This record gives sequence, C-alpha cells and structure tokens, in this order.
Amino acid sequence: MGQGYSTSAPSAGAFSVDTSELHDVTYERSMGTSRFMKSIRVRHKDGQLVVKIFAKPLEPLPLDEYRREIQMERDIVADIPNALTYSRVYETDRAAYLIRQHLYSSLYDRISTRPFLEDIEKRWITYQLLCGLRDCHAKGLHHGDIKAENILVTTSNWAYLSDFAHFKPTYVPEDNPADFSYFFDSSGRRTCYVAPERFHSAPKIVQDKITDAMDIFSLGCVIAELFLEGTTLFNLSTLFKYKRGQYDPALTHLIKIEDPQIRSLVTHMINVDPTQRLSANGYLRQWRQKAFPDYFYSFLHQYMNTVNDPTSGRSPMSSDHVNLGECDKRIDRIYQDFDKISFFLGHSTENPVPNSELHGEMFPVTLDIPNYQAQGQRLNIEADDGTLMFLTLITSSLRNTARARARLRACDLILAFAERVTDESKVDRCLPYLISLLKDAAEPVQVAAVKAITQLMEQVRVVSPVNVSVFPDYILPNLAGITGNDFMGIKLHGSLARATLGSCMASLAESASRFLDMAQALRADGSLPNVDPQAELSVKMDGMHSSSFDMSKNDLISYFEQQATLLLTDGDSSVRRAFLPCVSRLCVFFGRSKANDVLLSHLNTYLNDKDWRLKCAFFETIVGMATFVGSANLEEFILPLMMQALTDPEEFVIAKVIKSLRRMAKLGLFQKSKTWELMTTVSRFLVHPNPWIREAAVSFLATSSKWLTKAEVLTIVEPMLVPFLRGAIRDVSDVALVNSLKRPIQRAVYDTAVTWAGGTNKTGFWAKNTNPRGGGFRDSALLSNPQEWQMVLAEVQAGGRNEEDRGWIQKLRNFGMVEEEEKLLLFLRDYVYRTAQRRAKPGTEIMTSMLNNVVPLSSLDITPQTIFFEELSDDRHGLRQQLVGDGRKNGILSQISSGAVTPRTPQIDRHPARLGIDNTLERIPTSRSLQKAPSSLDERLSIQSGGSSSHRAVSKDGILPPFKTAKAAASIGVEAQNAVGSFQPIHSPYSERQLQFPAPLGLDTSGPTHSYAGGDPDVLGLLDNMFQDNYPSDIAEFGPMIVPATRRQPIKRNTGRSTSGIWKPDGGLVAQLNEHTGAVNRIVVAPDHTFFLTASDDGTVKVWDAKRLEKNVATKARGTYTHSNGAKVQCLCFVENTYTFISAASNGSLNIVRIEYGGSRKAPKFTLLREYMFESGEVATWIEHFRADTTSILMIATNKARVVALNLRTMSEEYSLPNPVHHGTPTCFHIDRKHTWMLVGTSHGILDLYDLRFRLRLRSWGLPGATPIHRLLVHPSKGRGKWICVAGGSGQGEITVWDVDKCQCREVYRANGDLDPEKTYEPWRVDEETPEAVLSRFASQILEPSGVISIDRGVRGIAVGLDAHHDETKSGAGFLITSGADRKLRFWDLGKVEASAVFSGLDAEEGKPSYVFTQPVPNLAVTTEKAAVVKDSKKHKGASRPSRSTVISLQQQMMLRSHLDSILDVAILELPYGMVISTDRSGVVLVHQ
Repeated sequence: MGQGYSTSAPSAGAFSVDTSELHDVTYERSMGTSRFMKSIRVRHKDGQLVVKIFAKPLEPLPLDEYRREIQMERDIVADIPNALTYSRVYETDRAAYLIRQHLYSSLYDRISTRPFLEDIEKRWITYQLLCGLRDCHAKGLHHGDIKAENILVTTSNWAYLSDFAHFKPTYVPEDNPADFSYFFDSSGRRTCYVAPERFHSAPKIVQDKITDAMDIFSLGCVIAELFLEGTTLFNLSTLFKYKRGQYDPALTHLIKIEDPQIRSLVTHMINVDPTQRLSANGYLRQWRQKAFPDYFYSFLHQYMNTVNDPTSGRSPMSSDHVNLGECDKRIDRIYQDFDKISFFLGHSTENPVPNSELHGEMFPVTLDIPNYQAQGQRLNIEADDGTLMFLTLITSSLRNTARARARLRACDLILAFAERVTDESKVDRCLPYLISLLKDAAEPVQVAAVKAITQLMEQVRVVSPVNVSVFPDYILPNLAGITGNDFMGIKLHGSLARATLGSCMASLAESASRFLDMAQALRADGSLPNVDPQAELSVKMDGMHSSSFDMSKNDLISYFEQQATLLLTDGDSSVRRAFLPCVSRLCVFFGRSKANDVLLSHLNTYLNDKDWRLKCAFFETIVGMATFVGSANLEEFILPLMMQALTDPEEFVIAKVIKSLRRMAKLGLFQKSKTWELMTTVSRFLVHPNPWIREAAVSFLATSSKWLTKAEVLTIVEPMLVPFLRGAIRDVSDVALVNSLKRPIQRAVYDTAVTWAGGTNKTGFWAKNTNPRGGGFRDSALLSNPQEWQMVLAEVQAGGRNEEDRGWIQKLRNFGMVEEEEKLLLFLRDYVYRTAQRRAKPGTEIMTSMLNNVVPLSSLDITPQTIFFEELSDDRHGLRQQLVGDGRKNGILSQISSGAVTPRTPQIDRHPARLGIDNTLERIPTSRSLQKAPSSLDERLSIQSGGSSSHRAVSKDGILPPFKTAKAAASIGVEAQNAVGSFQPIHSPYSERQLQFPAPLGLDTSGPTHSYAGGDPDVLGLLDNMFQDNYPSDIAEFGPMIVPATRRQPIKRNTGRSTSGIWKPDGGLVAQLNEHTGAVNRIVVAPDHTFFLTASDDGTVKVWDAKRLEKNVATKARGTYTHSNGAKVQCLCFVENTYTFISAASNGSLNIVRIEYGGSRKAPKFTLLREYMFESGEVATWIEHFRADTTSILMIATNKARVVALNLRTMSEEYSLPNPVHHGTPTCFHIDRKHTWMLVGTSHGILDLYDLRFRLRLRSWGLPGATPIHRLLVHPSKGRGKWICVAGGSGQGEITVWDVDKCQCREVYRANGDLDPEKTYEPWRVDEETPEAVLSRFASQILEPSGVISIDRGVRGIAVGLDAHHDETKSGAGFLITSGADRKLRFWDLGKVEASAVFSGLDAEEGKPSYVFTQPVPNLAVTTEKAAVVKDSKKHKGASRPSRSTVISLQQQMMLRSHLDSILDVAILELPYGMVISTDRSGVVLVHQ
C-alpha cells in the first residue's frame, strides 16, 4: 500500500464490490468518492457498519504486515476514549476489508447542521480531540490523515478520531499532485490538512514514520475549520505558498476567530517549523484556563467518558431489535449526580428556593431531582457553559429510552439545566425534544412534557429572529392534538393529559403573546424583515400577510378560543376543574367581549353539573372573572347563580359561595343596595350547624361592613344581626361576631328538619315557603324588623298544625331541640325547604352512577340478603374425643344405618405437603378448621326432601376441586318423605394419606355453617372465601394467640428487683444443660418467655421450662421432639405469637409442630400438623414466619440461592425470590415489622435488599471482609428499624451496623482487635461488577497471605435487647449479646460504651478488657475492645505467686462456667428474670444470669 503500489493500483470506482463475502451484513449505500479505498455503509443485525474496501492490484501484494499493524492499532485504541478504530479486518483474493461502527455525522457534517455548535461546544470538541491525540501519541500510535471527515461526533457531542491511516505514505512528492489526490483528497473538496514537511521535492527511499508534529498540524487545521464555521485554511496550492512563506492564514482567516486564545492556539499548531509545535499534552497544559475551562480537566471529560461508554460495565449493548436501556441508565446516572454536576460546574445558589415547598400553583414545576435547589430569581445567561453539554447528553439519550421513568426524569433534568443556558438554547436544544414527548405512549410522560414546555416558554425573554414564529408554526399545532379526537370521535389522549393542558393554557397564551410582541419589536428594529427577498412571490405575499401584528394576534386568539371551548365542554369534569384556574388570566388575553362570549357563556352551565368539586372550582375562579367583566354583568349573570348555589345539597359548595362573596366584597364590586341584600341573606347562616359555613358567613359580614358608614351599620346591620347574637356588639368584626354568636342549630335537629321539609305536603310550618326559585330567601324581610319577626314567630307557633307537623316537632324536641333553636329554625325555614327540594330523591342518581360504571342494586330490583355465619365452637377437644371414640368403636369408617350415602375408600394425594397422620386417630388435628379443607377444596353435601322434591346444595368449589383430590359423593333420594341428612367429610388438602369418611349424622365437623339456603355455586364460593378470610384455618389450628412479653417493664434480676440502670449479666452460671448429643444450632424463646427451644444436629428439638430456672433448678428438658431419623435440625422458629414451632432439617424436610404446653408438671404434647419436603437436595438455611392480611407466610432461605414464601394455609409456594448465585448461599435474612422489605445475608458477605411488595431485588452491596454473614437483627434503639446489626461479613470478631436506606456502615463493635484508624468500612457495589469479578474477589479474599484458607472466626451468635428501665432521654438505650469462635460471651452497652464487658469465657489469669470509642469519619462510630495489660510479676516483689492447686482449682471453675467449644447461638430470656442462653458446637447449653 505504499506510494509505488498505489500509483499502479486500479481505480476503486471501476472495481465491482461483491458483499457476499461479508455474509452477515447487507449493503445499503456507497459513501464518498475516494479512489484509494471505497467506503460503503452496510447493515448488521446489531446496527449499521462502515466497510472500507481496498481493491488489490493484478500483481501480488502482501498485506500481512499491514493487517498486523491494524490489529495492533485496534488493541491500542480500545483503551482510548476519544478514538475509534476498525473492529474487524478481512482479506480475500480480490480485496481487503476494514470494518468499523457507523456514526451518523462527522465533524464536517456537524458544523453545518442545526442547531449550530455554540462556542463552548467547539471548545469541548477541541479539548476531546487534543486528549485523543495525546493518548494515541503516548502509546506510539499516529493517525496520519486527520481531517474533518475523519472525526466522528455523536449527538451528545462526544468526538472520536477515526480512520487511522498510518498505512498511507508519510511523504508525497511536491511535483506530483496526483498522489496527494489519490491518497488524501477523498472528499473532492481540494482541501489540504497534510503537514508541509510531508511534501518533498525528491521521493524518499526509506518510508519514515509519521511524527507527532505532523498530526498536530492537521489537527490545528481542523480546529480552525471548526471555529471558522466550515471555512478551510489550506488547499494544496495555498499550502505550498505557506511553506514558502508567501501566504499567511493568520491575516486572511484566523483573524475572524473572535477568541484570542483559540486564535493563538491554532496559530501555534500550524507553525511551518515542526520543531516549534508542542505536543498535544503541551497544548492542553499551556492553554488550561485560557482556551479550556478548568472543569474540562477536573471533572467533565472523565465523567462524560464513563457515561458515554456503553461497554464500561462490560455489559451487552442494545441493537436495532432489543433495547437494553443504556440511555435509561445514562439519564438515571445524571439524575442521581445532579448536585455533584452543579457543584463542579460552579452553579452554587446563594439564596436557593426550597424545592420541596408545597404551593397551590402549577408553576413553577416542582422538580423531583435529589438535592435540587431551585433558582431564587431568573438568571441572565449571556453565554452557555458546561451545562449545555449535559443538556445535549440528556436530549440525545431521550429518544432511545426504554422506560417511561427515564423520560420523566429527563423532563425534570431538561428544566433544571434550562435554567442555566441561554434563551436561544432553550428553544433550539430543549423544545424539539419536549414536543416529541407529546406523542409518547405513557400518559405521565405526556403530562410532564406539557408542563415542561409551558415552564420553558415562560423563561424565554429573548428570541432570535429565526424563532419568532415558534408558537403558531410549531408549539400550538402540536399541542392541539391533545384535545383532538379520532375519526370515531374518541379522545386521542387521556383525561390527565387534557387536564394538564387546561391548567397550562393561560401561561401558554401569555407566552405566545409575549413572543408576538418580541417579533413586532424585531421588525421595528429592522432585525426581522417583513419579506424575504430570496423568496418567491407567493411566499412574499404570505410574509406580508403574517407581518401584520393585528392579524397574528387574531390568529392566536382564534386558536386559544377553540382550545378553551374544547376544554370547557370536555366530558370529564376533572379536565374542566383543571382549566378553571386559568380563566382569570385568559380574560385578560381575550378581552372583555371575547371573555363574555367564550368563557362566561360556558361557565354558567357548571352549576347544573352533579360534580360538587366542579362547582367549588367554579366559585374559586369566578372572583377573578367578576373583576374583569364588570359590575353590570356581575349582578345580571353571576350573582343569581351564586344565590341559587346557596341551597346546594353539598355544604362545602355553600361555604365556597360565601367565601367568594367575601372576596368580591373585599374588592368593592357590590353596590350598597346589593351589599345590604347579600348581608341579609348570608346572616341566617350564622346559626348553620356546619362550622365552615358559619366561619365564612362571619368573614363576609365583617368584610362587607367595612364599606358601610357607621350610621348604616347601626341602623341596618346591627338590628339585622340581633336574632343571632347573645348581646350587643361594638363593631361588626370577625372576633366580635364569633364571641357573640348564639349556639348554632344542632346537626341532628337540622338533618331531621331537612327530612321533614322534603317529605311534607306544605302544611303548617312549611306552608308559606312557596316563593320562586330565584332571588333571595323569602324570610329575609323579617330580619330587619324585629317586631314583625316576633309576630310571625307567634303566628307560626300558634298556627294550625296537623298530626304530621306535631309529630315532627316532637321528634325534633326528642333530638334535643330547645325553644331557642325552634326560633332560629324559623330564619332557616326557607333555606331548609329549598335545600330539601334540591336533595336527590331515590332513583334520581341512577344515570350518573351508571356513567361511573357503578349500578346500585336497588335500580335493578335486587333485594340484598343478609347471611349469618354460625359462631365457631371453642370446644374442639370434645369434638375430637367424640371422633376418636367413634373411630375406635366402629373402625375407621363410621357405620351409617341408612343407605343414603355410600362411604368412600381412602384416597392418596401425591402432594409434597402432608398432614401428619399416624396409624391411630389420636394425631388427627383437633381443630375443625384443620379438618375442613380451604374453600377451594371444600365439599358439602346436604339432602333436604319435602313432598316429592329433593334439593341438593353443593359448594361451587366442591363441584370441581382445583387439585382434584376427590370427587364429592352423590346424593341419593331414597323416599319422598320429610327426611334431613348431611354429609361433610373430614378432609384436608395437606394429607398424603387421606382418610376420608363420613361423620355421624347430625355432627357438623367442617365447613362454614351459614343461613344461606340457596344452591348458587358463585354465592357459595363467595361465602367460602369470606369464611376463610375471617376465620382462617391456621388461627384455630396453630393454637391460641399468645400475648408476647412486653418491654415496658424493666428486666429483673434474680433477686426480683429491677436494676438501677440498664440490665447487665454478671456471668453467674444458672444451669448447664447437657442432653443434646450433637451441636446445638438454634435457640428460640417462646413469645411470652415461659419456655425456650433448642435445635440440634442430633435431630431433636427440646423444650426447656423457664420457670424451672428460678427455684429448684432442673437440668432436664420438659419434652423432646424428634424431627426425623438421621436428619440434623438446622433452622427453628415459632409461628408468630403461638406455641407452634417450625423446624427445618438437613434432609430438606420442614415440620410444623404444635406444643400443648401448660403450667402443670405434665410433659408437653407434640402434634405434627403439617410436613413439607423440598425436592432435589434443596435444604432450608433460615426460616421466619409472619402473618400479613389474610395470609400466613413462612419465608425460607435455601441452599439453592433462593428465598421461598410458603403459604401455610395451602402449603404451596406463594412466590419465590431468586438470589444471584454468585452472591453466595443465603445464610440468614431479616424482615421489617411491616413486611415490606427483606435483607438477605449470604455466605460471600453480600447483603441483598428486596421489596416484598413488588418482589424485586432493589440493591446489593458487599461487606469489606467477604466472610459469611451469620445473623441479621434490627438495631434495638437507633435507626427506626432501618439500622441492621450484622454478625459476620466483616473482620474477625466484629459486629457492624448498616443503614439499609443509605447503604452506609454506622457503627462497629470490634472484639479482640487493635485500633486501626486506616481501616474503612465502605461497601463495594456488587451490581456494578460482573459475576466473574465478584467470584474472583471472593476467591482472592478467602486465601490469607500464607496461602492457607482462612477460618471464619467471626461472631456467630447475636441477641439484641432494650431495657425499659434505661434512661430513654439518652440516645443508644439498648444492648447487644454476642458470641463466637473465641468461646466468650460479651455484653455491649450501646448507651454507655465503657460499661461493656465479657461476662463468660475469660481465662483465670486474663484481666477484664477495656472499651474505647472512636469516630474515624463523621458518620461512623467504632467501639474497640482492648485486652487488659498483664503486669510482670518480677516488678512487683510483694505479690506472691498463687500455688499450683489454686491455679488448677480456678481453671476447673472456669471450665465449668464457660463454653469449651465455639458458641453457635445466643438468646435473651426475660422471665422469670434476665438470663442469657448460649449453645455451642459440643451440644452444651449454658444459662447465665
């Protein structure tokens, strides 16, 4: 490929390209006109590629050396962020193929593409090119052909040096321009970027390598072209002149570059003398903080590299068919790092506005960005900075997102970054991408886009001439589609999007009007010509037409009038409610005439709507509109509607009406005569039972009286208020009225009066209230004349009343109505009557309800039926005894004398869960709910005959049981007599060997008994499900609920007295229990602390009585349950708040056993309720039980890296949570008290956090020690349930406390350790590493430096406690008990660190350790145990050495009080007094006090 070969090579244009040799790509089109190498674009299954083809000449041409160089180049460039080389190299007999990824635009294309590059973007691209060239030169790689066409730029402005051409000749002859054109002028632009020293008069015999200075010169020409908007510095002839000193581009071209620093940079890079040119790194250093901002070096380049590189995490990339969400991750990354980005870019707000402040307005939009601080005032940005790069990155990623959440976050980020860019960038860089989101499939994204567009346009105050018509030509036509319909008249967008547009309509109208004003100002200034001189005649006419300001204004008004009409008449009331707050501002935009025609005519119809919330929104809006339409329209159109609304059935509407009247009165919109009339009408509401209405009435009266003279108040207002006040008042103010008001009418009296008025025939009390519908209330005239009021009151009270009236009056008095209230009711008589008439009668709301998809049963003539369940009997032991007795007497199958029912033979159900049924019937569960199957398996059969008919009622689920364990027996009518019989088999879905037999006649053994006598299977299924929800079988089956021991009382000592401070064990040995023959793995204490259980490798679970540890200590277990032969019991827990325990063994079995435990000396009785068996070698490693709503869940962690939720009512898997296998085997977990999240610890020292509501793994992090995690317990006194104490996973003998919410280590309790200030407890992010990297990390940390596998000597057992007697005013009230492989038991006082101690396991000569508290970092507290300093006996001559017998005696006593093997578990027993129970690997159980 050298010069000699190339000149003799055939033209590439004449070569026929056969892409069949590239079987996995498809040809699309040719690129460029180069003769040296032909470029084509092809499509691969993963995207587009560029293939460069070199046609081999006829004579042989060896290409092996060049291929090796290209492959070496590929390996070098792989680690350079700003370089892109060939990914594959092919060679055939006819040609050589170089393949690389295709990028849409080169730098040459980007320079001339809108939106044009800003100055900061040009600097950013220049900086990247210098960095890329610096990295290439540092690794000995040179480009050889740098030009604008060989620099690729992504949509996020990330630049790549591409098409490295070191195989092209280094030197070309001066006298033969054909060689230059063949190799370097591929575009045909006649530009020359080749360094002058590469042209020689005589050809070089030796092919020299390209130097750094040659690439620097070419890059300088590219930078000049970038800042000169595409103008090139040299062509071939001018370069020769420049070499000879006959041409100076600094005078002809570079003078046009405005920035002197960039101009000096380019001038230095294109120096004719190559020795005067610096290296790329030299230019970066010398022009730092001159041509390039400092944050390019310190932050931006490194950050953009990690965000832009999709392979940084070694994860697969998206293709044309599969979107793996790289753009979503990119947006999420910037979203989480927004505060850091703002800090490094220098955007620190001195007076920030809290973003979390709630306000009633839509704008400014509250941005949901972590640590976002809104700008206190609008910034005047004159030039863009680095913010524009992040804004470009967001917008370029927006179109390729996979999830709606990323697009929502992108809208927030666009608004946040838009605050810090110029107005031109707001319109050019943000608006098009927000407009594209209006057609998004997710409605929340449409809503966010509408709000973002509205706020973005509010911020624009300066517009460029090219953007003056952005509203009528671009924004408004796209927004019109939100309110549009399809061809069938169905709305194209949801109600939420339409409601959002309605709430933004006023702001959009104001922004559009402002843009129109700015366009007129530009025309007046001459910056915007009325007519384009280059346009055709028709375009000129259009321009002349649009140049009219009045015509443009009318067009805007016409558009918003159309949209307002659509929103005002929308079928969804929520859309109309959202539009109402914009009405006041739109009145100003439309003008008075249009406002009356468009807005007021539609708003009047809202008061007839059934939605009371729409009416409230109307009255909130009408005040602003009333100020605009004038007093005449107010009194003629608006006030009559408000008076009518005062009798609305919804009292909240009445309160809104009166508040609106107060606001109007405050603005002085009423004449005095109208004010008197309104005060008379509103005054009667002073005795209304609703406090909101009374408060609004008081406020209206006080506000209205301010516009009246003192004489008018004394002669008109005060006499009018006399009936409602306890005494005279000095002035009509809020406080005076509230303090003087009479007691209002009682609610019960008022509601009864409304019912009376609605159902009467207008006799007696309500006879005179037949005034017209409109206007004020009829009784208003009475208020201004007290004498007439007294006469009418006497007339009404003494008038003729029929029996109905007298009955209602008596009923009101029975409700507590006194004589004073009867008088006040007279003033509300007209109001009550009209309110009662407007209240909905039965059947009037059917149409509205049907429109809401809710049909009342009464409208369909369906009478509801009440079903009664029979109360469950508590005496189930007697029932069982009867069953057992009958079984022994008559055999397994009960004998039935009648032939109506045929007994069934025993059935076998091959289900992994089974009921423990022995050969005798004594082990049949005692509860009826256990004998009955769940509703899905319930079988009911009843026979009722009367006359000649027979009736059969079978449960819906009993017809076809889902598990098909057995079919219901048929019912046989023997005779047409009045015979009643029932058969309900004892059936359980958990039986592996089911014994199904009929119960004796008349004995109800299972199933819900209720009053429903029908046979509808749907109703029966519903009743079965309700029975299961309200009377679940496990509640009766697992025994009575046990009240757990409360911690409100202090923990007692063995003396019976509480401690003076926090309870602390003193190490005294209470008992040593030696019945187990294998390692004891678990201790669990009963909920009420009356006994505790131990599980051992010997296959047994033993019950130990706590009361026997107080007096006459007994070392024998109360009872022993053998799990199964040869199986080791590894896990143990109680069913929540019961005496039923669950044990899991090494053979994969789970037993649910109920303990019948009493206070007598009898041994507890064990009843095996259920058994579950895992398959294929799966074994439980940790179990916990909880009840949630109507389910009883047992969470099981297994050795196959999953957590199973087992439903104990059906003994089936509710769901399964797979844990990543490379995280290790789950060893334990913790579930929060609300059962919303779960934290799993693994054998690799990794914590996995799960959301149990959505059953998703949220995050994972690794502990620094990479050792197994043995226990997880919630911190007893800190963190509000989110701080977890972790035993294991860290250093040897350490307890770490982690904040689950922030993934931070908060506290460390270190035993047998020295102070290590350099040790950190930072977690490592597991999700950011590949499975191979995680496993390699774990494998490398297992081995110690010596190469021997390290032994886990961490803490194995941990128990937490909180003593109520501790001073709760101090933080950290609580304690820990820990144990481990060092055979010591430690007490950690969390409130007073120095009070911690080792209370068991110290050697005879070992002193008591001390405890030191340190805080290496602000959020981490470390408590370290320091061993006692042993004093040298030689220095203390007075101290005598103990005798040998004394030492032996002390050692023997120490061995009796302490463990001799690794302690596996520890627990705290609070009753009868505080004790610590610990177990070890040898099977010994010790109890210390």
